Amino acid sequence: VADHAPDVIKIAVDRIPLDANRLAPDLAKAVVDAAHAHNTRVVAHIGSSQDAQDAAQAGVDALVHGVQMDAVTDAALDALVVHKVAVVPTLSVYQALLRMLDDKPVYSPMELAIGRKQTLQHLSARPTGMEGHALVAWLLALKAGQPHHHPNVKRMLDRGIPILVGSDSANVNHFPGAGLHSELGELVKAGMSPGQVLAGATLANARFLTRQEDPPFGLVEEGKQADLVLFRSDPTVDINASQDITAVVKGGVLYARKPRAP
Repeated sequence: VADHAPDVIKIAVDRIPLDANRLAPDLAKAVVDAAHAHNTRVVAHIGSSQDAQDAAQAGVDALVHGVQMDAVTDAALDALVVHKVAVVPTLSVYQALLRMLDDKPVYSPMELAIGRKQTLQHLSARPTGMEGHALVAWLLALKAGQPHHHPNVKRMLDRGIPILVGSDSANVNHFPGAGLHSELGELVKAGMSPGQVLAGATLANARFLTRQEDPPFGLVEEGKQADLVLFRSDPTVDINASQDITAVVKGGVLYARKPRAP
């Protein structure tokens, strides 16, 4: 840690595929303690309630997935609250992965707008060679847990657990850029207001990344870093408006959005 000075260390407390080995809680805590000794934060990939509970008790700073394999338990929620662990649910990445099980997957307007035609054609057919693959059993278990995905986020929100916004792009069936906007919509479906979701994607993320209550970016305010996304209509009224971007301001340069060439 000291030699490489990473911004963050990620550990995995999960089993993918289902029969894989899992990082033991004492080893997870050892990694966290070593990282924290060098003022480096640790985030954890998790899958189940037990994974979330063990990661929180190990002292991680955030979960970079929500609980998606089961209904989140009170014990897991208690651990997240006690240890002040933030959660990045990444609901949309699991929706995208589960599209591999669909014969005719549906893509969002932004995915259709930015995805290359050939890529979308390849992804629109169910992958071959999946029969008997170890990851198929994991996908089916994920699908069985899907009814809990949105309620789990709502229960975390109700307990005051910080919800941050991230997409886990790029991943299978998940487009960088478009995936984040899909995530915004999924979080609204989970019970967050559009305003809460947008604050999670901007100011709350900035506070976590900088460890500052008043970060230099993440808020439209005089003196802040002026990187802006401009929408055609108000996403605080309808979160889907976030998928209708007219321009971006980055580093003081205005970039107008143009359709992708065929």
